[in-house]
Amino acid sequence: MQQLAAEGHEVFWCIRKKDVLEDLVRGEGLPYSLLTRPRSGTLGSAIELVEHDYKVLREITRRKARLAIGASISVAHAAYLVPGTDSIVFNDDDAEVVKPFVKLGYPFADWIVTPECLQEDHGPRHVQHNSYHVLSYLHPNHFKADGNILNELGIEPGQRLFLLRFVTLSAFHDTHAVGLSFDKKLLLINYLKQFGRVLISCEGEYPQDFAPMIFKADPTKMHSVLAHCDLVVSDSQTMTAEAAVLGVPSVRCNTFVGKISYLEDLEHKYELTFGYQPERFDEAFKKIESLIYMEDLKAIWQVKRQKMLEDKEDLADWIYRFIQENYLPK
Repeated sequence: MQQLAAEGHEVFWCIRKKDVLEDLVRGEGLPYSLLTRPRSGTLGSAIELVEHDYKVLREITRRKARLAIGASISVAHAAYLVPGTDSIVFNDDDAEVVKPFVKLGYPFADWIVTPECLQEDHGPRHVQHNSYHVLSYLHPNHFKADGNILNELGIEPGQRLFLLRFVTLSAFHDTHAVGLSFDKKLLLINYLKQFGRVLISCEGEYPQDFAPMIFKADPTKMHSVLAHCDLVVSDSQTMTAEAAVLGVPSVRCNTFVGKISYLEDLEHKYELTFGYQPERFDEAFKKIESLIYMEDLKAIWQVKRQKMLEDKEDLADWIYRFIQENYLPK
């Protein structure tokens, strides 16, 4: 998107109020409009979808947009209603995992874009890339970690850093999903504190016990923090993948394990991450112990990361080339 903007094309962002998304967009200086806020429950999600559809449609009409691009059902719905506007819908989750997204979004999309590792076929409008969504912003062509972040956080030279990421699993497709229990989170915190500094990134409200460890720095620096970590433990899909492509060992524990193809790819093809169902928490904990005591852990993971980067495309470049080929003047 930055390359398109640099060439003089108008690029405008429509977002919803989710976690630190608005802070990140504002921090990057991107032109944006905050359209909706998440609502709870199935009914609340349905109401927000209708509201989001309407507001995306309003922005497309107001700006006479030629393309609507994003990982959103509303992108497909709104563009479908406007003659001359096409939609490109991105999804990195398997269709079986995000059935509502697929059923409500795919029929209206002009293009459906997914990673090759999903091994799905959604017809002639379906195109695939050999990458991961997180590589659109964390590929080394676009991201370099801020080396000053450790000083800003008061991390001593040689001190190990562990990041715990806990999410609410409250998205529309997260019905019945289970992550780490409060007791398991406390167990992990107390264990990792013996070996270094523990930081917690927590979606939504958090228990008072977590307060001293909550990451409170500039949210635009989270990926720099992530890149400097020795280990990430999470019940989040996205941050697990982000850690993996940065070459940081990660252990994930939730009921989506085994069902998300891009994370299975990162785990079984490149051995950059490890996933466990909640009932296998004891195995997850043993894996954490083994990683803590592994010699040259960071160096080993950077070698694995390099192999992954050699195999995968820079997704941002792929997106630009796709738009250029299909929509920009020759």
